[in-house]
Amino acid sequence: MKFSILLFTSILLLSGCLGETNAALGETSKYGDLKSSYSEGHAEILMTTDKELYSPGEAITVQFENKGEAAAGYGAALYLEKRDGDSWRKVPYEDLSFTSESLSLSASSSEEQELPLEYIEGSLTDGTYRITKSFSVHSENVVLAAFFEVSE
Repeated sequence: MKFSILLFTSILLLSGCLGETNAALGETSKYGDLKSSYSEGHAEILMTTDKELYSPGEAITVQFENKGEAAAGYGAALYLEKRDGDSWRKVPYEDLSFTSESLSLSASSSEEQELPLEYIEGSLTDGTYRITKSFSVHSENVVLAAFFEVSE
């Protein structure tokens, strides 16, 4: 009996020391299928990541490119979601809030923004992810996504 308790306690202690936890998944995304580009009239916006495949813990940079002739507005917020079966689920941030400043993506320009992984509790596990961002184009709200994979 003492051996069983000692063994159980040892296993619990070891499992807590084995490294980082996996990032928890939050609620289901309110967005269904999203595109990585938008083109209408003089507006053409493309959203991608700097790579298609990342290792857990590797820095992820999202790129926004305006190939059109009209400027697009956007905010600082970036949201991370993970594919879970047929749906997307949010990967919540811990103790992070984005500023509400309005930014502008000028015609024929591009910008980059790093995903704040340090505010995600745990690490990203293998799977398909997307980063979502809202843009304002011709007074219309457009949500785009940049897709990527995480694999060890």
